[in-house]
Order: sequence, then C-alpha cells, then structure tokens
Amino acid sequence: ISYWLLLVENFLLNYKMKKKNIVGKVILVAVLFLVVAQIVHTLGAMATMGYYMLEQYFPVWSSVMMPDGGAPGGMFYLLSAVFNLITGLIFALVFLAVEKGLKQKNSLKKGLLFGFLVFCVASIPGALSMVLLLNLPAMLIFVWTLEALIIYLVMGMVSGKLLS
Repeated sequence: ISYWLLLVENFLLNYKMKKKNIVGKVILVAVLFLVVAQIVHTLGAMATMGYYMLEQYFPVWSSVMMPDGGAPGGMFYLLSAVFNLITGLIFALVFLAVEKGLKQKNSLKKGLLFGFLVFCVASIPGALSMVLLLNLPAMLIFVWTLEALIIYLVMGMVSGKLLS
C-alpha cells in the first residue's frame, strides 16, 4: 500500500506543478463521486426493491448488506461510502492520467467521453460477467448497469470541469 501511496503522491506532485490546487480538486471529485453514487444507487434500490425482497435471492446478498435477511445496517452504508470515495479517487486520478489523450476541446465533452469509456471497459464487462455467474434477475443487472452509466457520465463531466 505504501508503494501505491508514494506513486499517487509523486503523480500529484508532478501534476501540481502544471495545475493549481490539483490535490484539493481530486479530493473534491472523490467526495462528489461518493455523493452522486450514493444518490443514484439509493434511487436505483428504491426502484428495484421488489427484487431484494424475493426470498430466492436472499442467499446472494452479503451479510453486510442484509444482516438477518433484513434491511442494510449502518456498516453497509459506511462501507458503501468508503468504497465510493476510493472509487472516486481512482476515477479522478485516471482522468488526470488520460486527459491529454482525450481530444475534445470542451472540458465537459472531454469528461463525458471519459465517463463513457470507463463505463465501456468496467460496467459492460462486469454486467456480462454477472449474467453468466450469478443467479440474479437480468432486469436488476440492467438497472445496476444503467446506474453505473449515469454515475460515470455525471462524474466524467464533473471531472472534466474541475480537473481539465
């Protein structure tokens, strides 16, 4: 872990010479990613709640998500927030790493393209794998994939605006 932290620190320090307050902006993108993801996932869960209540799928859910077969506990929300923050940090750092390769002149379009590319390389293969490996309703997997598309497009635009 210390190697990766040094790598990220070195990357940000080198990048900071080119852009003012980049560390603060990366942290802001990560926090905004957390907020957007929590909102989108909560709305998605509300829309698909019927699937979560079907007993045949209870064994699929983790004990963190559904302790005792009930609603998620506080630990689920805490871990969800931490994981979204980490994902947001990675999202922002990868944006900075590939930004120069995105040829759009408009920062919002650049971010939109980035979000779509992340969706294509992360969410689509992940959804296809879930269809093959997990006994879950296809519609639920589709909704999760749609949630990811919304999060990545929104946060791509935010990253483009704040980090370009």
